[in-house]
Amino acid sequence: MANMGVIPPDPGFLPSLRELADDHGALLYVDETVTGFRLGPGGACERFGIRADLVSFGKALGVGFPSRRLRVGRT
Repeated sequence: MANMGVIPPDPGFLPSLRELADDHGALLYVDETVTGFRLGPGGACERFGIRADLVSFGKALGVGFPSRRLRVGRT
């Protein structure tokens, strides 16, 4: 799917994930390997208003080379 760019989620899908995670005491993890920094400085989380507990950014930080960075915590 990376060669298709970003496929936006249906309206209401992402907020429902946050609600589900909160209801069940689970962490909401967002993998931004494909979307990270393509949609803006904060990636898809910023663009779609996602309040994730854990976010990972991959190749965008390493300019295509294997790299990983995690952001942990609520903002």
